[in-house]
Amino acid sequence: MLVENGFAAAQDGKEDAVHDAWQESHRLLLKLIEKTMTNLDKPTRQKIMCAITLDAHNRDVQERLVQEKVISKDAFQWQSMLKCYWKEDVDDASMEIADAKLPYGYEYLGNG
Repeated sequence: MLVENGFAAAQDGKEDAVHDAWQESHRLLLKLIEKTMTNLDKPTRQKIMCAITLDAHNRDVQERLVQEKVISKDAFQWQSMLKCYWKEDVDDASMEIADAKLPYGYEYLGNG
């Protein structure tokens, strides 16, 4: 949501909105990293480490969007990314890329 909120703000004229979203993502990633320096049980630590891995990738994607001056969710650079959305109306996740929208399906990912 940070990225798409940044796009929406950019469309409304906020010049640095996508950059600001990237900075917020980076700040949140650092908070997760700080969390690993506390006393955590093994399952919680593993969840946080998985979140760090995903968020580090997201940060890098956002950095590329900033460098390429992408300001619209319709840009190819954003549309070509596989994105996961939580659909509150159906209480389920949806995977989306370009114009394809598929239910998540809860496949086993190999962690745990």
